[in-house]
Amino acid sequence: MVGGCLMLAAPGLLLFSPVWKYLKRRERYLLGKGPRWNDSVAEMKMMTCGLVGMAFVIGSLLASLYYMSWKPAALVYYMYVTMRCYEEAVAAARSAWTHYKLLLLSPAEMSAMVERRKAAKAAMDPAIRMLPEGVVAHISISADEARPTRALDYYFPWIIARVIMLVLRRRKRDWNEVLRLKDHATMDYVC
Repeated sequence: MVGGCLMLAAPGLLLFSPVWKYLKRRERYLLGKGPRWNDSVAEMKMMTCGLVGMAFVIGSLLASLYYMSWKPAALVYYMYVTMRCYEEAVAAARSAWTHYKLLLLSPAEMSAMVERRKAAKAAMDPAIRMLPEGVVAHISISADEARPTRALDYYFPWIIARVIMLVLRRRKRDWNEVLRLKDHATMDYVC
């Protein structure tokens, strides 16, 4: 999944790399001026990317009208696919890394985690009894029963349905999860 998404996104990422280089240089400049308001770097990045994105969309549409061709306008959709594939690849890489770390846990660490989970569940059980009946019944169903059925799975093979969902569906995620390969527990920017 990671390799396929990155292969699809690579030309678009290469096209967008000068903007990333400018953003990184500007970020270092802002941070080099000393302690700042935390969101000043994020605001600069959002403003720059927003302006570049608008210029790209308008430029592509104008080029499409000028050349009387759909190909420049198709670049707008390809950049959307690039962003989606990049997000999915980074999220999949983070998930794979987390699973890899879980596989390498020692039996002592794993048993300690299981014990902490049992203690947390025991602490939650009294609160669960206070929930309304419908909620309690919903909690007790199995994962297979709770899994939603997708219309795409009925009409397409599994892999084609996943590709269609990859392009069409937008998942709400934290930027920290999507755009960074490692966790940052704070809003402070570290060079």
